[in-house]
Amino acid sequence: MAGIVLRPDLLIALACGLLLCGCDSASESPANEQSAHTDKGGIATGEADGAEGAAVDGAQTASSTDATDATEASRATDPDRHAGMVFVRGGSFTMGSEGPLSRRNEQPPNQVQLDGFWIDTAPVTNAQFARFVEATGYETIAERKPDWDELKKSLPPGTPRPDDSLLVAGSMVFTPSAGPVDLRDMSGFWQWVPGASWQHP
Repeated sequence: MAGIVLRPDLLIALACGLLLCGCDSASESPANEQSAHTDKGGIATGEADGAEGAAVDGAQTASSTDATDATEASRATDPDRHAGMVFVRGGSFTMGSEGPLSRRNEQPPNQVQLDGFWIDTAPVTNAQFARFVEATGYETIAERKPDWDELKKSLPPGTPRPDDSLLVAGSMVFTPSAGPVDLRDMSGFWQWVPGASWQHP
């Protein structure tokens, strides 16, 4: 079985979509965007008490309505632009955790506000992604040499700099095991492979 390359850029987009999609909004059609955005702020604000809460609630509704109007205008001028896509309502969600299995870089949990966005109903194929790369010249993270100054920002203070031989473009590649492995140890089924990218494991 061939290795599977982890695509961080697509996983991030998918994760955002899953976090924002409630049980009633994941399959919501674009035709229902107006009602979704003007339900007193709905997912974006939740319940608010008092004059201050009402003001915040109203501001969120106005902002969501503006976003909906822009979406409608975009679809009207280019009806094929969102073919095969669904619209995910904007809103807030709790990012991070303080649970017993959470990592240090996932703490503390905090509220994040996101605008509504379009997302494909099916995963992007390599052929589709190749056309995108050809048209834009985009390079994935796996194809870029790591910048230590940027990388260390997400690491604990005092983390020693890796040897330059390790700071090369590459990706984690899923490698099937010959038998059962400890799922708490990702090294049993994910391996760092220099030079690996979406084009080749």
